[in-house]
Amino acid sequence: AVKILHKISQVNKSLPNPIVIEGFTDNLPMSGGKFASNWDLSLARANTVYRYFTKKEGMPGKNFSIAGYGPYRPRVANDSAAHRALNRRIEISLVRL
Repeated sequence: AVKILHKISQVNKSLPNPIVIEGFTDNLPMSGGKFASNWDLSLARANTVYRYFTKKEGMPGKNFSIAGYGPYRPRVANDSAAHRALNRRIEISLVRL
C-alpha cells in the first residue's frame, strides 16, 4: 500500500484541497488483541494513513480529517471471507474547493 499512498501524495501534495481519510472494518467482533472495538481499528487505519502522508510525505496536516466507521458502512455484504476482506479498507477523498 505504501507505493499507492506515495503516488497519491505526489498527485495531491501541491493541492490546497482538504483530504478526508476514512477507515472501515468488517462486521466480525474484535476479540482480544490491540484494539478494543471495530471503531478503534477503523480510526487507527485512517490515522495510520494520515501519519504516512504527513510524516513520510511531508503533506500539511491542516489539510486532513479522518473518520472511522467501524463495520457500519460496508461496501458489500459481510457474508463471506472475500466480502469481509473488501470491507476492511481505507477511502481517501479529495474535497472540491
